[in-house]
Amino acid sequence: MKAIFTLTALCATLTLQAQMATVETEFNNFRWMTALNGAMFFDQANGLPGFEVPVNSGNHAIFAANLWIGGRDDDDQLHVTAERFCQSPGCLFGPGPLRLDGTPESTIPEASSYNRFWTVSKEEVDAHLAYFDCVNDAGCDEQAQYPNGYTPPEDFLTWPAMGDSDEGFAEYLAPFFDYNGDGLYDAESGDHPIFCGDMAVYSIMNDIGHRPEEGQMGPGLGVEVHSMYYAFDSDEPELFNTLFVNKRIINRGEVNYHDAYVAVWNDFDLGNPYDDYIGSDVQRSMIYVYNGTSFDEGSSSGPGYGDDLPMLGMRILRGPLKDANGMDDAPISEDYERYGNQTTGWGDGIADNERLGMAAAIYHSNTGQGAPPPTTDPTIPIEYYNFMRAVWKDGTPLSLGGLGYSPGGPSPWVKYMWPGVSDPLFAGSNFTDPNFPDPAGWTEFTSNNPPGDRRMLASSGPFSLGAGDEQHIDFAYIFARDSHEPGTDVFETLQTYADAVVGMECDPLPQIVLNANDVSPETLGFRLYPNPARHTVTLESLRDGAGHYTIFDLLGKTVAQGNTTGVRNELSVGHLPKGMYLLRYETEGEAAVKKLVVE
Repeated sequence: MKAIFTLTALCATLTLQAQMATVETEFNNFRWMTALNGAMFFDQANGLPGFEVPVNSGNHAIFAANLWIGGRDDDDQLHVTAERFCQSPGCLFGPGPLRLDGTPESTIPEASSYNRFWTVSKEEVDAHLAYFDCVNDAGCDEQAQYPNGYTPPEDFLTWPAMGDSDEGFAEYLAPFFDYNGDGLYDAESGDHPIFCGDMAVYSIMNDIGHRPEEGQMGPGLGVEVHSMYYAFDSDEPELFNTLFVNKRIINRGEVNYHDAYVAVWNDFDLGNPYDDYIGSDVQRSMIYVYNGTSFDEGSSSGPGYGDDLPMLGMRILRGPLKDANGMDDAPISEDYERYGNQTTGWGDGIADNERLGMAAAIYHSNTGQGAPPPTTDPTIPIEYYNFMRAVWKDGTPLSLGGLGYSPGGPSPWVKYMWPGVSDPLFAGSNFTDPNFPDPAGWTEFTSNNPPGDRRMLASSGPFSLGAGDEQHIDFAYIFARDSHEPGTDVFETLQTYADAVVGMECDPLPQIVLNANDVSPETLGFRLYPNPARHTVTLESLRDGAGHYTIFDLLGKTVAQGNTTGVRNELSVGHLPKGMYLLRYETEGEAAVKKLVVE
């Protein structure tokens, strides 16, 4: 297998209210479509599925997907931005950032420069840096090395690194590498995008600039969402069959939100859309779709997967930050590094870096197909919000057994739909054994459900999103098939792949990394201790000459700086909010950067 990458811009948009930019991307084993109105994996122009796997097979695993966000303001008013199928006009998301006061661009032409996607690759970055390193190296013959010159890729030149701060926007938007250390983005001076993986597709959108003034979804949250779809150029099956997604959610408004949730909604269509089953893997914070029959027939969506049966999982690798409490919260169990609504940072000795995982997993049925009405498509904010909390449209909690809907019944309330035996600690039933009668646990199969068209979401929360705050959610789509590991159950293969990609989620990237000419900390003989630090940190350098240090937060803002003398200098950091920073130390004409954690 060899990774391949192609990109097709499908829609050039002149009237944003009529149509948002859409892009089709192919990398590794996937071809997918995404749009600036928030729709993931939906061929909106033709009303067809938009997530093909394997590429060129004609088979799709997802018809459409979308990001849902909901929370309550200080007056307890509910704000929700969530939709299933968005077909302009009337979509809730639109292109571009928001001002720091939460207002959007005032006119459509101003926002149109963001009505696009930026696609970048590590290969392009390597070529870009090689050229500028040559230009800045007196020993490199630029004419000999680059007889035809060099022009940076167009997506480097237009990378949305900086906002118009004079107009009230954030100074830094998309992360970048500042080659010459001047704090400004200029690809023609060596600067370049920063991203995760070996290729990435990047976009910026918001939930109020193009939201209909009159609509049943009511007011938005005033969030700016930076989306990064990325993948790794690898022949390893677990990476070749995984697409990673990072969503950076920034509250640009002046409203604080509590009891907030973020969810990833999926209309799974695994080949033939009418023979599917779905389930949840609580230990892995994952939902998945699989065939409910032994043969996947062809349909209007494609030729079908036949008897080489597939599965597709969507795993939350790292959810939003749990609300701070000044403590290092213990994991749910020492036997599990990640489990349910806990992913990273639990029990690692650092306070307030705990990230949530999958708080709830629930399905809903296509309206009009005979399911109980409270379990069908949501239409108004409270219904979307209820689903994110594993609560049906009428306020009835998800219950164990059958279709999960038992108003007034004796079944215990649960958080995860069809988990099988993936929750040995019973986290989904308040740590109480629900005593499901079948040893295989509660699944679609043990519930004797007829296979069919399935829609399912995984949500993460609750968390707070204060004015000016940001949160991240990282998730991955993982594909497995019988033929990938002959003789192994396809579900085991999916779980193996899902375990292998843990730790490859996108760390929150600094908005700006300074000076590509920095040396390594080892070259400079430079170290920090203790790290994490609480009140002070010692900066030690084997070079005892005069130096200068600068501490940046992850938005690129200088939060502390000063001069140093001698080998050891004690720096005060107790005034800094808890979190991660970058400390840049300069001495004798060289500099190096190290991460600093303040706890």
